[in-house]
Amino acid sequence: MSDEIATNTQTSNDLSAVTVPNKKRPLIKIIVGVCIVASILVAGFFVYKTYFDNSDRGSSPTTTKATADKLKADATAALLANDKTRAKSLFIKANEQYKTLGDKNNQIDTDAQIYLIEHTK
Repeated sequence: MSDEIATNTQTSNDLSAVTVPNKKRPLIKIIVGVCIVASILVAGFFVYKTYFDNSDRGSSPTTTKATADKLKADATAALLANDKTRAKSLFIKANEQYKTLGDKNNQIDTDAQIYLIEHTK
């Protein structure tokens, strides 16, 4: 009885008992090769995007609230100096930057200033 148990455990642990038919071996090798090549390509793509892709870095200047506020202050100073054309162009630039930032309050303020410049004599 104990000899039967020893024989059964020996055959169940023996991996050579599982065989793949000879016709399927080349197919398995091809599938494994394709998986290896695909994983290398995917890894290479991620490495390239991480280290060598500059499409999202420094291509356009970043708009900050400080630059928009500076334009608005310069426009106000130009308006006080009675230079309406310069003030209007600065308010328009500031308005565009406020639109980019999504600052509705300052956007409405610059729209009002532009309207007043256009409609006062």
